[in-house]
Amino acid sequence: MANSTIQALLVNLPRTTLYWLDSWPAGLKLNAELSRFYVTTLVGVIDTWESLLPPLSPTFFRVLAMCSSLGGLTLALALMSDILSLVLTAHLRLAYELTRTVYWAAGVRMGGGLLWGIFRGKRHNVLRKRTDSWAYDIDQLLFGTVLFTLLAFLFPTALVYYVLFAGLRLVTLLVQAVLETLLAFMHHFPLFALMLRVKDPHRLPGGVYFKLVTPSSTTSKDSTLRKPYLSLESQPLSLSAIFFQYNELWARLARHYNPLRLFYRVLAGKHLSSIPPYSIRYVADPEGSAEAR
Repeated sequence: MANSTIQALLVNLPRTTLYWLDSWPAGLKLNAELSRFYVTTLVGVIDTWESLLPPLSPTFFRVLAMCSSLGGLTLALALMSDILSLVLTAHLRLAYELTRTVYWAAGVRMGGGLLWGIFRGKRHNVLRKRTDSWAYDIDQLLFGTVLFTLLAFLFPTALVYYVLFAGLRLVTLLVQAVLETLLAFMHHFPLFALMLRVKDPHRLPGGVYFKLVTPSSTTSKDSTLRKPYLSLESQPLSLSAIFFQYNELWARLARHYNPLRLFYRVLAGKHLSSIPPYSIRYVADPEGSAEAR
């Protein structure tokens, strides 16, 4: 079942989608030569990965189950996340990097920046960090306009294939985000503090408070001990204070996997990556982090 699922989702689906895009779906007329180059290259990457990766054997699942029994569920989740990122989706990541490089270099960097400025008679001032008007020569304007027109007609084809593999990359990151969230929450689960909170809450002091005690006449026969007095009591640590690291972890995960942030990085052609493991393993002291910054 695992082999058939991997074959259907990670091999057959991208290959079928590439051939579907190359056949002008829904009247989407892409550049035939560039589209054929994309399909030939990316299908070759998928076929090479399929020939190198052997089918998953029962021994693989036995080793995974053994690691889970020895190192706990956290080790199994970490192995699943690493296998998904490094082995199962390596071909999709390579295809994403290829399409992203072409999209960023040709479309965003050259077409949207340099050639668009030449087409409008503008130039970026590096010293003042602004865009100024500039009188180009007729040869420069003609050459820049020809290149800009060429990129403008080729850019939709590059954009379509980039959006395809960027979407697959986002789905992979979503699965990794679920695994990393479970892994981080299990690493920071305060089991000992909860057991101590149930057994003896006063052994987890969260502060002190004064309690007014009024002894009754039957408690003590001495009149001096029958006067009201203040008793210093220990206030148990609240559950919100015990789970304070969960708030920090959730804030970091939500900030990194924010849909608006990911959408902006897709449009800008920036690299999409999972959250660094060291940033969710341990929650640093906010004061110490501020001093470090």
